[in-house]
Amino acid sequence: MYTLVSASVLALDLARHPSGAVVADVLDRALALDAAPLPRVVDLERAAARRRLLEVAASAPRLDEALRALSRSLGTSGGSAAAQVLSAVLLGRLTDLVALLERQLGQERGLPAAVVDVVVDRAVAAWAQADDRAAAHDVEVLTAPFAEVVGELPAAPPASGAVRELLVLLEAVARADGRQWASLDAAHTAAHSGLRWSELLHAASRAAVDSGRTVDVARWQLSAVRAAHSAVRLPGTAPGAAMSLVGAVQALAVVDALPSAVVEPLLAPARGALELPF
Repeated sequence: MYTLVSASVLALDLARHPSGAVVADVLDRALALDAAPLPRVVDLERAAARRRLLEVAASAPRLDEALRALSRSLGTSGGSAAAQVLSAVLLGRLTDLVALLERQLGQERGLPAAVVDVVVDRAVAAWAQADDRAAAHDVEVLTAPFAEVVGELPAAPPASGAVRELLVLLEAVARADGRQWASLDAAHTAAHSGLRWSELLHAASRAAVDSGRTVDVARWQLSAVRAAHSAVRLPGTAPGAAMSLVGAVQALAVVDALPSAVVEPLLAPARGALELPF
């Protein structure tokens, strides 16, 4: 379900996830790794802790289950409740995120298995930490080795794309109030009907692949997740706003490889609602 080519899907999920900003930070730092020292100590508790947290995450509502609940409740008083559950359900699962990290860091980048395991453990802990059923000890066990292997400092932003404009956009998102977030949501709805947004985003994603910038674009999307979680809003209540945000990020990250017919409609809602100076 999750791939770097479709990093926008991951970003949309993390924008709604309660601890999505923490997960995004872990992934961003992992994708920026060129090399990392091996952990000095292998904690035998980690495998059991990871298994327990994965089990907790696996019990979260699935999209197909939420759709069935919504279908059953249509025309009844429970319809609004089911729709609310549906708005919070993610497209992907934690196991999809684990598979992405193992594929990207291990198979494609060739990082040592011990390093990949530390990153995966930290991502699992970050994802599960918002769940009341997750044991604090398990989260702590999986979190501790990450700083030793990856370091404490955040990763520098990618150097590709329209860097200045991207940083301005992310700052505007982080400062957005509820009114602006609602305005962005409404602007998205007004600008994109049917499959228009998906088709534009597909073109921008294709440009990322063709220009060899899938990792950099994914990292910009993860930065957008962190910015969105800083905004004054309620996760899941304005899906159009999140869609226009990831669309604007995707366009700016490969703006030099796209025609204006793709860039402008992806940028327009954010430009107006967030009063961007470009």
